[in-house]
Amino acid sequence: MRSLHAMCAVVVTVAVAGGMLRAQQTPQELEQNRKKLMQWRGQPEKIQKLRKEAQVFFALPEEKRDRFQKLDQELHAQSPAAQARMADVLERYADWLERQDEKTRKRIKEAPDKTSRLALIKELRDEEWIKQQPKAVREQYAQLNAKEKAELLQKLRLEDRQRRLDWQIASRFWKELESRQPLPARLNDFPGDVQNFVNDYLRPRLSKADKERLDKAQGQWPLFPVTLVELADKNPPALPGLDGPREFGHLPQEVQKKLKPKVLTPPKLKKAEGNWPGFGTAVSQLASERNVVLPHELWPYNFKCLHPQTQDFVKKRLEPLLTPNQTLQLVRAEETAKWPDYPNTILELARLHNLTVPWHTLPGSRERWDNYRNLKTNPQQ
Repeated sequence: MRSLHAMCAVVVTVAVAGGMLRAQQTPQELEQNRKKLMQWRGQPEKIQKLRKEAQVFFALPEEKRDRFQKLDQELHAQSPAAQARMADVLERYADWLERQDEKTRKRIKEAPDKTSRLALIKELRDEEWIKQQPKAVREQYAQLNAKEKAELLQKLRLEDRQRRLDWQIASRFWKELESRQPLPARLNDFPGDVQNFVNDYLRPRLSKADKERLDKAQGQWPLFPVTLVELADKNPPALPGLDGPREFGHLPQEVQKKLKPKVLTPPKLKKAEGNWPGFGTAVSQLASERNVVLPHELWPYNFKCLHPQTQDFVKKRLEPLLTPNQTLQLVRAEETAKWPDYPNTILELARLHNLTVPWHTLPGSRERWDNYRNLKTNPQQ
């Protein structure tokens, strides 16, 4: 049984360490791995663990080594956050499976296919979870049929998850809650710059369903700010998204003032009206011609249009990792000064190097909103 746990540990180590066991690595990856090894030299227990896991890995048949390397490559292609989450899932699954008796492990191993195996694992996890619930809930669950049991489990898990999220948020605002300080539960509770951003920059980009989610959350703390931050993070002004303004009169007032058209609607914009993201491209091109930087990192066409935190990311984190060809790709995208090509190029290159671009999403520093981000439910759920 320990062999499975060791195998998962190998994959976790490989993924976190940046793919040290992969045959083909870029010069940047080699340099990153060299730095990691230098750091670990001062941690004998870490080096010892890596050596043991490497021994387990190289003792595997070639076919299994290839499978683990393929899994590592797939993990390594994800964002750092996704890598960490998936590696955590691997470790937790290995720990959970090790706690099962031999009969249960045999049932899982002998499942006919992946779908059946996942269904069995879910069933076992559900049984464990319901055993931890109050007696009244267990008795109610025992009297239901299979469909009703599934519906009750889903309802109870959602309620449990929401309670845990609420407690996480509450712990971050404990002083405010103790002193009964009002906390933002509606858009009007936020400063004017946030209200203007949400109304003029965020809402026009949201789907009908997301607009309804945001409206439904009004009046509820911490649900409203958590929902607001989530939707803003998913719809940064720098990227095209699913929708956006399609007419000059629909642009934010400050954008209209910055462009200062000599006629009601400049001909280039008039021609692009009704199209998305074509209209955004036309507005960005007009801004470029007039050397105007649009507010809130809206439709950036070159480096100067990026928010300072994004500029810092590009210069200090992304560019040092780029190959000569990738550097040329980024330079050409900036020289062309065309939106959305320029931010899309940054996004593509960042993903190639497993980085997440810190796009500007809400007014103020990211720290201002981080208390409503990075929420985790119980890892045993």
